[in-house]
Amino acid sequence: IIEGDNAVITIGHMGAAKPPFLRSLAEDAPVQQRIVVDQWEERDKLREMMRDPSKKELVVAGTGLSAMDVVMTAKTEGFFDRPDTHLTLVSRNGLLHDRIEGAGHPVPDYKWEGLPTSAPDAATLEAEVGAFFTAEIGKGRHPTAIVEGIMPHLPRFFEETSIPTEDLLKLNRKYGSLINTNTVGMAPEIADVVYQLVGDQRVSVKAASIDNIAQAENGRVALLMTPKGEAPAQAEADAFISSVGPQSRIDRAPIPLYRNLVKRGQMMAEPVTGIGINVDK
Repeated sequence: IIEGDNAVITIGHMGAAKPPFLRSLAEDAPVQQRIVVDQWEERDKLREMMRDPSKKELVVAGTGLSAMDVVMTAKTEGFFDRPDTHLTLVSRNGLLHDRIEGAGHPVPDYKWEGLPTSAPDAATLEAEVGAFFTAEIGKGRHPTAIVEGIMPHLPRFFEETSIPTEDLLKLNRKYGSLINTNTVGMAPEIADVVYQLVGDQRVSVKAASIDNIAQAENGRVALLMTPKGEAPAQAEADAFISSVGPQSRIDRAPIPLYRNLVKRGQMMAEPVTGIGINVDK
């Protein structure tokens, strides 16, 4: 036992987030052998999967930077050296991050009065922000620059808006990954590899939501997906990797330290959003 006056927890992120369609899947289901839930904790399984010649078609949930790590692992482990392999990245927005050096678009100097800040409810805010983005993109502005131009005004917006926090949280869950994609750049050396693989049709990007996962009759992974603007459809893959990023809720973190602190009441999730830690001030 080590004693001290204070303790500072700096152990990094709280493990991988687990999408709803994976939470309902039994841990002893045979199809779990073809699924990677945590790309960091199961990195050995992920590498073996990439080297397995029977794994020709892979589906990855996510198009963020965590998913780019999976693509780079596939590249390093020789997955793309085999001519009959293919990897599909799936996310609701179906967008890849821009290169860091390519993200230097001119940032507009937006004024508070010209922004959609007075919406009385979340639905109106969603519509007005959507119309604002459409108009700005029509002027030739890049989405990254638009987001960066808006960011300085967010503190004032959150302070003055009458929209309930719960409703704003729902919008964040809906568009959070899209905002992240348009504000965080990809390292050039990674972007070069990823975009080359996309250009060579070894990697494809699909805009869809994954609704369910199960085992197909032939033993492969069966995925029920709803492509953007289309009806639900089933697809199959030899393996599936969940790469939706790190967990943001401490009450779902797989780390024993967090679980014990929450169980003893020494650490509580933020009560409204459930994201982060509740603090005195």
